[in-house]
Amino acid sequence: MIASEYYLMQSKSTMEITLSTIKCLTFGALIIAEKVIQLTLVGFISSFAEFVLINTLSHCSSD
Repeated sequence: MIASEYYLMQSKSTMEITLSTIKCLTFGALIIAEKVIQLTLVGFISSFAEFVLINTLSHCSSD
């Protein structure tokens, strides 16, 4: 009886540790993904703006 209760307690704590680890990893992955998306968007927008600016300047200077 005591051994089975101990086993249940152990498996319960292992399950809780596993769940908290999964939550932590998921949260970390979401933060990393958000940063990557932000950096990608910022990089894309800035390069697009740079492209537009260069084209606009080259058109203006050629006239």
